[in-house]
Parts: sequence; C-alpha cells; structure tokens
Amino acid sequence: EFSVDVYEFKHEESFVLDAAQIAREITLSWDKSYAAETDSIDIFLDEDNTGEDGFYLTTLPAISGSGTVILTDSLGSCSYYIYGVYRFENKAKVSYIGNLLTNQKSTLMPPSEISSKYFTTTKKCLVEWTPSQETAVVGYSVYFIDYAGNAQLAANASKYQKSVIFDVDGFAEQKIKVLSYDKNGLSGCLSDEVDVVTGVSDDLFSQKGGHLSNVAVFPNPADNFVNIKYNVAEFTNVSIKIVDIFGKDVLQIVDEVKSPGVYNCTWNPEKVSSSVYYLVFRNGDKIETKAIRIIK
Repeated sequence: EFSVDVYEFKHEESFVLDAAQIAREITLSWDKSYAAETDSIDIFLDEDNTGEDGFYLTTLPAISGSGTVILTDSLGSCSYYIYGVYRFENKAKVSYIGNLLTNQKSTLMPPSEISSKYFTTTKKCLVEWTPSQETAVVGYSVYFIDYAGNAQLAANASKYQKSVIFDVDGFAEQKIKVLSYDKNGLSGCLSDEVDVVTGVSDDLFSQKGGHLSNVAVFPNPADNFVNIKYNVAEFTNVSIKIVDIFGKDVLQIVDEVKSPGVYNCTWNPEKVSSSVYYLVFRNGDKIETKAIRIIK
C-alpha cells in the first residue's frame, strides 16, 4: 500500500496600486478579489519613489477596490509620489505609483514676467520679475535648474524686490525657476523654466544696477557671525538693520552719519532661529536689501 500526502499551496496575490489624476483629485484602484473585510490600505505621500518614508494621508478599506484623495494648497510640495501599504493578517505589502503626481496650488503663485541674464566677465546672474500681488506672499526664492532637472537654491528676495543679482561660478546652461513663500514658510509652486540669456555685455550689468551694490554679506548661508562690508560714497546718514520675513525689526546694527569710505561690521545671529532674514541698508535716500539664510 502507498500513502499519498496532499498539500494545498495558497498563492499569495501581489499588491499593485494604480492611480488616475484629474486636476488635484487622485483616484486610486487595486485588485480587491483577494481582500478580506479586515484588510486595509494606508495611503502615503512621498517626495521620491523609494524608502517608504513619506507622510500618512488616509486609510482605505481594501475590500472597496478603490478610493479618492485630494491634494490641497496646505501641502508643502507641488508634486508627490503616492504609495500604499496593504495590511493583512499582521503582514504588509507596499506598492508605489510609478508616475509623479502634480499638486498645482491656487495660492502663493510665483511672480510674473521672469527673465534672466548671465554676465560673462563678472560671472553674475541677474533675475528680474514683476512682484506678486498676493497679500500672503512675503518673499521669493530663486532656483537654478540643472540639465537633470534638479533645483538648487540660488538667492532669496523680499516681497517688494523686483530683481536679484548673485555670483555664479561655472555657469553651464542652467535654467531659472522662482517661487513665492508666506510668513509660515509654506511655499507655492515653482514657476515655469526660464532660459538664461548668456554672453551679455557687462556694460548692461552696470546699467541694470550692478554698480549700485554698496553692501556685501558673507558668509551666506551662515551659522555664526555674519560679516557686513559697505561703502559710503558721500557724507550721509547710514542705517543697517536686520529684519525677519515678516518685516519685523530684529536688530539695528548701524544708525549714524558716516563720512565717505569703506566700513565693516558684524552680526551675531545667536539669538535667532534658522530662517531667512533681510539686511536693510539705507545710504542716504538709497535702500538696498540682502537676504541672509541662517542655518543652525
């Protein structure tokens, strides 16, 4: 006689999450044929498509086979990957949506009419724009976009500034994007890419106000002392103060009459937190601002 043992192998289905986007509404779907009443799917938003280190959004019943999430203005980014964690029988499976989903915010719009020029001899980049009219906007961040699409912060500006000029070493066909941010640090979406016009004469740089810059701050970003160097062309009253992103005074550094010459002073930001601050330099009837990023 022969005895035969019969084994039944249960095939464990894979979990694949799909998504369809219309405006900011995301419809999620998955195969529910193997779902139990107690199974659930946690939905997360992530700024990349690896690591499972995003932030929790909502939980959907697995047996439903679909669900909807809405991207909002209160979210920090303007694009996300979505992934789901299928939870069943004390186990979990993860599925990322392969394509990047967009969150086109309706507030904190970037400034308009953005243009950019690169001055070859002085290695400076000029970015100009028409300021935003939104009352919530307190400043702008200017980014270089490299050939791979990566964004690197190049400069910050206050709400009423119409341009920034900054040094650029080794310019290599970058593009420019600008975004707006509010007093809480919440940012809007980056503008469309703007081509940088290269090979511009430095005579034009002078016409655009490059020669009017009479104050420099370094290092920037900074975590300790900030050095301030400024030039006074004539006998006049000079004021240098630091303000925060709300325009509130942080420290008055200089407020006195100066004779012509080059001067130096320092600011110790030990009593302020990590953020962007603005140096306001008043030289007679001329005013210049410089953004200073403090990182601790």
